[in-house]
Amino acid sequence: MQQFSGISFLWATFALAIMGVTYAVAYFLLTYKVLKDAEADYLYKSLNDMIDKSITKAEYIHLFTKKHKPRKFLYIASGSFFILVSTWPIMAIISYLLECLYQLTGRSRVFEPGFLVWQFCIFFGIILSWAFTAYCIVTLYYKRATAPLVYKKGGNK
Repeated sequence: MQQFSGISFLWATFALAIMGVTYAVAYFLLTYKVLKDAEADYLYKSLNDMIDKSITKAEYIHLFTKKHKPRKFLYIASGSFFILVSTWPIMAIISYLLECLYQLTGRSRVFEPGFLVWQFCIFFGIILSWAFTAYCIVTLYYKRATAPLVYKKGGNK
């Protein structure tokens, strides 16, 4: 039996988990920093009459944090965790579909489990699923982008 001496799949998933945790921690730390910046910004603008007096501190902080929250860290972390969780079930689904294809072709040696075509289908299927996951995360990121801030009573949504 041939021994594989390169980077293993488990090490790659471990590295992806480390990356996800790093981005999640960065998101929470930066969100806290943005909240503190929002409070300082409201205080500065209210003292210098740079903001409409009808906007409360809570409304301003909500709008400021919504606009300046470090969303990319959240989306990268959630994408990493989704890939980690979905990789094994996707591999099982691809293997099941390949087994069905193997049975439908009359147990053709081309699609025999464990051979090169089987391995390439699983390998490229996983890469395709990761690319599709990244596409969906990026689409959500831009779809949920915030509009410019408007500091008007009733105009903030």
